[in-house]
Amino acid sequence: MVTLTHASENARIQKCVLFLSITWLAFKTLIALRSRIAEAKPYQPRGMKVYEIFSQGLQGASFASFLSSPHRGYGRKWTTAVLGYVLMLSIFKTFIEGGRLRSLLHQQITVLSLALFLLLATTDILPSSIRGSSYRPDAAIFAAFVLLWASLIVIALAPREWTPPNSNSAYNSLPMAAKMKPSNEEICSWFERYCSFGRVNPLIRKGWKHRTIGVNERADLPWHCRPEVLHSQIVSIRQRYKTTARMLIMLLWRELLYSLVFAGLFFVAELAVPLGLYNILEYLRDPQEAILYSHIWLLVMFLGEILGTIVQQQCAFISFRASIKLT
Repeated sequence: MVTLTHASENARIQKCVLFLSITWLAFKTLIALRSRIAEAKPYQPRGMKVYEIFSQGLQGASFASFLSSPHRGYGRKWTTAVLGYVLMLSIFKTFIEGGRLRSLLHQQITVLSLALFLLLATTDILPSSIRGSSYRPDAAIFAAFVLLWASLIVIALAPREWTPPNSNSAYNSLPMAAKMKPSNEEICSWFERYCSFGRVNPLIRKGWKHRTIGVNERADLPWHCRPEVLHSQIVSIRQRYKTTARMLIMLLWRELLYSLVFAGLFFVAELAVPLGLYNILEYLRDPQEAILYSHIWLLVMFLGEILGTIVQQQCAFISFRASIKLT
């Protein structure tokens, strides 16, 4: 915590985040300009614009709250600059029509907002939870933190727009490409995608009500998981790699990578409960020697359990998706 606070005061973290974001945006934009691939107009679910405007309003209010803060240190100015950069990307996204660039901007806005939220939580909110500490964040910084947290909630609950595959993709060479529509999985919110799986609720209600579900009533698969696309991918990969093992690795490399990442997160989440319980017992044994209040460790235990549940769901979902590709 002390190291992060010192790095934040010197604006090292803010400069690094801003430099990486600008570099990545410039790199991806240059690749898109050099490819000269015609992009189809993205599909925007109903109500997405309302979430987008609401999120921009919360980000603007958070930015204004930072500007009104009486503490104007060097690190605080760079934090305000990063938040202004996020707001600028969010407004610029409104006037962009290309689906790939809009998706890239959405990812940058989400990642930068989450990075700022974690930075503020670590350097401005968490120090006030240290026993015996007289530090309290000023009202403007606390309001900016709450508004930024609210904007992240709106981003997580907002439906996602869907961009059809490029004109040179394997799907557009198939006869059914003209009738291509997004599946519920591709336009649902991040919260439904990773936490609630709410996109399958209509299918569950239909099965509960009618007891039987026909083949035509099942949820549509994303375009890259449909048999026609998978068959062309397998044929193309098989021509380059003769062994079955290498062919499977190239076909399922994304699922394998995600499985490794989520497996690592699961082991980290499993450590949250014993770590929190150990520190709560130490707090009860000798409250005067404790560093943080007990409610902080209760929050750590709760978030660890939630993270572990989400990771387990994603591991099962990824395994099921890999089995669909193989069958």
